[in-house]
Amino acid sequence: MIDEVDRELERWAGNVLGDGLAKVGPLDPAASGRGVSLYLLEVVHGPPSRGARQPMLDLALRYLVTSWSEGPSEAHRLLGELLFAAAASADYEIELGSPPLDLWVALGVPPRPAFILRVPVRRPLPVHRAPLVRRPVTLEIAAAGRLTGLCVGPENIPLAGALVELPALNVRTRTDHEGRFAFSSVPRGPSPLLVRATAKGRTVTVHAGARGAGTDPLVIAFDMTEV
Repeated sequence: MIDEVDRELERWAGNVLGDGLAKVGPLDPAASGRGVSLYLLEVVHGPPSRGARQPMLDLALRYLVTSWSEGPSEAHRLLGELLFAAAASADYEIELGSPPLDLWVALGVPPRPAFILRVPVRRPLPVHRAPLVRRPVTLEIAAAGRLTGLCVGPENIPLAGALVELPALNVRTRTDHEGRFAFSSVPRGPSPLLVRATAKGRTVTVHAGARGAGTDPLVIAFDMTEV
């Protein structure tokens, strides 16, 4: 994709300046004669497409455009012709401003007049379609029930304010003044439901049997010396 843009850019610049004067690539410090360099600096995100029915990858290629010649006037003329041609084209955008000094140092050439030519590029993205459902859809509805319980300490003393949690359901509650707790809607199921209770700095975990099954309150006993 990018190599196609390179070739198209060279053809376009050749039509503006004359064949063979514009080359894609970094500026050669030892270049002689005259010409224009179009050096790809980076690939960046472009503005998002509007109204496209298919997802698109929108990019922009940023080329550093500069020129050289035996004399500055001719180098400036080449650069100016390409600049105004790009400004008049709907296929390109221009960015004006001085490239950072570090860039010239990295390229090994002294600073000179230049501009950034921005080339928008769009490429369709593959669409991953969901497989067709060839069977009737089956919905499984789990029944729900009430889960009640009691937190007690030594000698079956009720523990008020204990934190009781159902980690699998990400729900929690606290015991009342009689140490009782209740969860109004707990899915029934074949697997035991983990219940975790915390009181007086102690944590106890128990399983509530089949989820939501049974009517007897779940008793969670804390083994403490003090309550």
